[in-house]
Amino acid sequence: MGVRPFLWAIVPLASACSGGASDPVTEQRTWDGDFLVDQVVLDCNGVNEWTYDVWTLGWGDEVTVEVVADGFGYRWREQHALSEVDYGEDWAHFQVTLDQAYYEEDYASSESTLIACEAKTFVTWAIATWRYDGELQECIAYGVDPEGVFPTCANWGQGH
Repeated sequence: MGVRPFLWAIVPLASACSGGASDPVTEQRTWDGDFLVDQVVLDCNGVNEWTYDVWTLGWGDEVTVEVVADGFGYRWREQHALSEVDYGEDWAHFQVTLDQAYYEEDYASSESTLIACEAKTFVTWAIATWRYDGELQECIAYGVDPEGVFPTCANWGQGH
């Protein structure tokens, strides 16, 4: 398989980003309150990595990001789980750093991305928080078409 046309037709090959995740937090704990997105930061300075950082109000089991690139009759969709890297009394910090993959067969969820750093303004993406009981707590979508791509994210693009 070759390079996917949408990703590289609009965007030249990417070159390095900064970032790196700390070791995941492994302590078992529970939280009965809300588990909401507080702040989201995407970092990609143009070379080999994307980093998604999400700070939450409250704790939960998982934070995920889904990214959709749409164009030229081609749609690419990726899903990644973020690891908890820090937490406090009523907040947590989740992060995933993805290596740049150039071929579809090199893509691995939560490890690599086919979307070039320069393409971050051409995609739609959503952050979801999952409670300890497995229930989706919140979904917030951003980007080119948040309402069209993620219609089930009731609070798309509003943040807190």
